[in-house]
Amino acid sequence: MIRSILIILIILAIPVDRISAQYRYSYLEMGRRELINNNYNNAILYFNKYIETVPSRFEGYYLRGITKYYLDDLAGAESDFSKAISRLPEFPELYVLRAVVRSEKLDYDEALKDFHMAISLDSTYVNAYYYRALTYFNLHNYDKALDDCNKVLKLDKDYQNLYIILGVTLSRLGKYDEAITDLCYSIEKDKSNPVAYVERGSAYMEVDKTELAMQDFQRALEIDSLNTYALFQRGLAWMKLQDYPKALDDFNKVLKLSPDNQLAYFNRALINSNANEDQRALNEPKQYAGILQSWHNLPAYEELQRCDQEF
Repeated sequence: MIRSILIILIILAIPVDRISAQYRYSYLEMGRRELINNNYNNAILYFNKYIETVPSRFEGYYLRGITKYYLDDLAGAESDFSKAISRLPEFPELYVLRAVVRSEKLDYDEALKDFHMAISLDSTYVNAYYYRALTYFNLHNYDKALDDCNKVLKLDKDYQNLYIILGVTLSRLGKYDEAITDLCYSIEKDKSNPVAYVERGSAYMEVDKTELAMQDFQRALEIDSLNTYALFQRGLAWMKLQDYPKALDDFNKVLKLSPDNQLAYFNRALINSNANEDQRALNEPKQYAGILQSWHNLPAYEELQRCDQEF
């Protein structure tokens, strides 16, 4: 989700007047076009040439950093954003982008420092609050995530995907009715995002509205039939309805798509055990043994599984 939003930032973040007319339609502009068209390697070549020509400018490092991010070169992206910051330290967008990269590297402390810096430069900069909310969410600090979501809400009530993260955060705080309300609003705005349906379905499960939850999981899978989070949650719903063959089928589908999904192994083992197939349960792959050792820490596994699908 983060990367789909970043493409908007690429197009809008640099005002035209920041780029001198001398270079506007040369290496930098050609690199931008290649980047927007997802031709990342070509974009890198143009940005390299631009940087060689004007190494003192921030734009080349900035756009090359975004390109490296899309190429999964997180170390390279972080380095380029740092170089851009050294050339234009008053531009909050640069700190947010570096913070996003650091969050993906699980360097949350440094990411939060960057978010704080961006906000100190511009207290109305909505992107900083939104992405900081995601970082707090990944740290399981849901109260602070909610605070930042509310700040985004005040600054821009139509911010893309705001109501999904707001609803998910409320759900993690046990405020399921409020979560459902926000997720309903998110679906009204965008009926094509499977995450909103799965999260609303999960909230419905928590308030014992299993049939409504099942409808949401089914809708999510109609949008994305390979969505392992939706399959997993539907498997839990089948278990709650005591339809174990269908639950087992969903967990098997999850494991086919994601062989390292430990919760799927765990729930499949539970079903096999309930069906008096204890030996089969014990013969599950090594992942199952790891889960048994972490029985007391199931919420952590659940969060890891959810975050892998959501953000």
